[in-house]
Amino acid sequence: MSELNVKLLWRLLRETEPIADVPADQLRLLRQSGCKLEVHPAHGVRLLESGLGVWADLLESVVPQAVVYGRTASTQDVARQMFEQRGKEADSCVATTHEQTRGRGRLGRTWSAPAGSAAIFSRVCLLSERANAATDRITLAASVAVARAIEPMLHRSVRIKWPNDVIVSDRKIAGILVETAQARGCLAAILGIGINVNMPPEALPVPTATSFTALGERADRLLVIAETLRQLDIALHSDADDLLDEWRKRSLLLHHQVELLHDGRSVRGEVIDLDPLDGLIVRTGDGRLVHLPAATTTVVK
Repeated sequence: MSELNVKLLWRLLRETEPIADVPADQLRLLRQSGCKLEVHPAHGVRLLESGLGVWADLLESVVPQAVVYGRTASTQDVARQMFEQRGKEADSCVATTHEQTRGRGRLGRTWSAPAGSAAIFSRVCLLSERANAATDRITLAASVAVARAIEPMLHRSVRIKWPNDVIVSDRKIAGILVETAQARGCLAAILGIGINVNMPPEALPVPTATSFTALGERADRLLVIAETLRQLDIALHSDADDLLDEWRKRSLLLHHQVELLHDGRSVRGEVIDLDPLDGLIVRTGDGRLVHLPAATTTVVK
């Protein structure tokens, strides 16, 4: 839909009040794309819900290419296929979907999202260094980016539970998955992010989860995805020390006693810091400092 005014769409997504003087041809395009609109002759137009037909137009104002599915098994698989087919040309390209049926979480867990319930996307991140260091840094950048993107929409503080959970009001609202892939002589991280948006409390998968709806807030999933992608690009190009400073301020684990599982063995101690190359730094009971990479570590309690 090249005729669509993307600047107008950004305004409609961000504004809570009606917008006056929306051209008739733009109204027609928005409706044809599945957008739900409230039109008042005196006050103007308010976007109630974006249609999938406008998603690629808006997202491609942030990333080089976006593919949008009504239903798919996993956006991770779609993004991986993009990378395998295009190699380095797929860098920063995004796959997103209205419904995900066989998504993945960390450590082999499954995760699905009913139609219209979540903001889900996967992004190709080309790598030029060893995979473990890069994936830990991408996970760090992604968690900070999600927090920055959704905090103004939720009007609540957003915290980070290392390595991949984003927390609001002591409950998980978003998760992050980073996988690696090789193709056409290139190495890439496939970054997946899922944010619970339109899930009522009774539809949440576990009692420790939450969503925009459960918190009494409303947000368009397209805006959530677009703002997260915008913040992600900023975070990925930010100074590592600045990112770490923000992670420390948002961290739920820093300076707390924790139990973690790493390579099949239990590690107990106090979280001292996060190293962007080597993961979480924990001081054990006998005074040793242990570095635990995100790819092989999970928080037990």
